[in-house]
Amino acid sequence: MAMTPQEEQLFNKARVKIEEQQAVLKRLTAPAYHLGVVVAVFKDRVVVDTGNQLFELDKIEASLNVRVGQPVDIHPETGQIARTSEYISFGVTGKVVAVDGNLIQINTPSGLVTTSYSMVGAVNVGDKVVMNSTNHVIMHKLPEQSQYAFKTQSVLDWGDIGAQEDAKKELIAALETPFAQSALFKFFNKQRIKGALLWGRPGNGKTLLGRAAAGSLARMHGKEAQESGFIYIKGPEILDKYVGETEQRIGEAFDFGIAHFKKYGYPAVLFLDEADAILIRRGMRTASGMEQTIVPMFNARMDGIEDSGVFVILATNRADILDPAVIRPGRIDRKIYVAPPTKENASSIFDIHMRNVPVAKGVDKGQLVTATVDSLYSDKFPLYYLETEHNGRSIFSLGSLASGALIAGIVERASAIAIDRMLTEHVADGMSYDELVKVSSNVDALRAILGLTQPDFDSALIAMQKEQHGMNHFDELREFIETGKLDVKSIEVCHTGQKVETKHDERPQETQVMLIPIPKVDKSKLN
Repeated sequence: MAMTPQEEQLFNKARVKIEEQQAVLKRLTAPAYHLGVVVAVFKDRVVVDTGNQLFELDKIEASLNVRVGQPVDIHPETGQIARTSEYISFGVTGKVVAVDGNLIQINTPSGLVTTSYSMVGAVNVGDKVVMNSTNHVIMHKLPEQSQYAFKTQSVLDWGDIGAQEDAKKELIAALETPFAQSALFKFFNKQRIKGALLWGRPGNGKTLLGRAAAGSLARMHGKEAQESGFIYIKGPEILDKYVGETEQRIGEAFDFGIAHFKKYGYPAVLFLDEADAILIRRGMRTASGMEQTIVPMFNARMDGIEDSGVFVILATNRADILDPAVIRPGRIDRKIYVAPPTKENASSIFDIHMRNVPVAKGVDKGQLVTATVDSLYSDKFPLYYLETEHNGRSIFSLGSLASGALIAGIVERASAIAIDRMLTEHVADGMSYDELVKVSSNVDALRAILGLTQPDFDSALIAMQKEQHGMNHFDELREFIETGKLDVKSIEVCHTGQKVETKHDERPQETQVMLIPIPKVDKSKLN
């Protein structure tokens, strides 16, 4: 039976609709395009990494701009590159640990991987790189920067450090002499030393000496000091609860120093501050036992730095608890005591910190420093009275705590007092210093009275003394007693900031003290 025109029209519409739906169904059920990353481009073919395996494909037209590292879509039926993709497949971040020709070895969180494919060009040992998702291609190189490098402070000159002449002399002999007298060293068949230990009280310039050492190495090689030339590690900050993490960070610091040497041609200083936190004597800890792995790893890296361009400096105020294997000759060859300043050399530290500090007109800066040093090392600012068996009373004063940091604090406090004085005496209500200068009829006279004066330093010393009340000075007291060979019966703690006379039988009534009895020990019972 023949269809009517109307029926034939409906049938054709239905057929077209079915064909459209079948086409849609075919597209929906077709295999997806495979995503790949180009790892090599040759004259007649390209190599694509699809994640599971590598494929060699015929080279396509140049319009697709296929290059190493380029993400591409592979046609599911033909197996050829259909189009370039906007999708970038990044993977883990690793550090380059070795380069041999076109082979690059990268240390990733999952282990070592080796590749010859890089879309960032040449890479060097120490570079931090980002891999693709399959770790076959170096996709990106992160800025050359170390988490251990000093980013906020530059290296220093030896003249920027005061009162440490002996320590500077030792470091100069260790760092500069091997290069300045290389022929003499060769004659004696002597190698340069690998490292030094700086030990002593906090605040006396151990870190400053390390920064000056980095500057010294740069100057000896006719180079400008680079940030990467001073690698700073603070022991407690690199401790990690996971086994191997701390060791890896130490290894990265050594690698960073090696990369610096290869790039700039002079050794880097690896400065490990508070070294006792991670290089403690093995067996002293019973909980974590982490020193059982960190110390051997550190020693292994020290044994391998003859030609790596790294000079290691350890800094601590507890040299007595460092592992003996770390600081033995052949690893840490120089042990340098960084002593607190004395009355004879403290003025050199004051001079450094007062280089750009204004003094009042008519005030001689040299006399100001001399008078302040005399006061600091006098008995005018007592912290403890020590009653002894044979020597009468000894006074532990603010000068007994003298350090480079304390002297810097005195200058800073004196400047703050001078500013307060200016605001109180010379600046009108709500008026700034700049406004005061504008309206002043005699600017030179105004500037003259606003500089530092002796009363500013006297007030600063009193303020610094008061800050020490109630603080823990156990180590300093012990050193004071041992150095003076004092047979102490009792210690009286001063609680006010009042000046006192130093005579044995006099004590100002306003000074409050607390008596700390020292028990008498029968030494015959100790034998």
